[in-house]
Amino acid sequence: MMYKSTSPTMKLTLTIVLLSVFLSTAMSSSFRILNTKSAVAVDSPKFNCTGLPTKCECPYPCLEQVKNENYCIAKKCYTFDNNLGQCKKAGHDHVAPLVLQAIPFTAVFGSGFGNIGRWDLFGMYMGILFGGCCLILMGSACCLCCCKEKETDDEYSLMNDKESFIKCFGNCGACIWAIAILVFYILGIVWTATEGRVLDANGCPLIF
Repeated sequence: MMYKSTSPTMKLTLTIVLLSVFLSTAMSSSFRILNTKSAVAVDSPKFNCTGLPTKCECPYPCLEQVKNENYCIAKKCYTFDNNLGQCKKAGHDHVAPLVLQAIPFTAVFGSGFGNIGRWDLFGMYMGILFGGCCLILMGSACCLCCCKEKETDDEYSLMNDKESFIKCFGNCGACIWAIAILVFYILGIVWTATEGRVLDANGCPLIF
């Protein structure tokens, strides 16, 4: 009777998890496409140095001299917009990753960090989510295999060692797992909402 009731629950749980992963990845990819289109930078032009031959001075603060050359180009994480005639920051906008990290459904997978190409942080979130689940399952299985089962006819007696250890490990593990997910959910929002706290895959801070 127990197996019949557990099997549909396990199937439903697995289906929900797989669906969540698929939707989270899809949302992250779609946001990344939109973010990439909005972050397409104009090719940075070359600017001749002034003050030659003694010193190369670039006309704008976001420019730097190319080594052993007499012209300047935009610094890393900057670009020069010819249409506006001014320097602009180059990188991913903070809105898309912040939205993805603010939605609990996608935040637990680290979709906001996958959106900006930070697959190391994305992998960390996936490791916390699925690693914690696997750890609880493996620990419960070890308790099931290693702990002894007491034989008693007293229906009012305490649970046997096997049941008590499984219940204790499962409850404690689930509590720690939930706390870890909640902590990193909050940290994800703080990191993506704070200027200069997170760098994208190119090493540039998010644009605010």
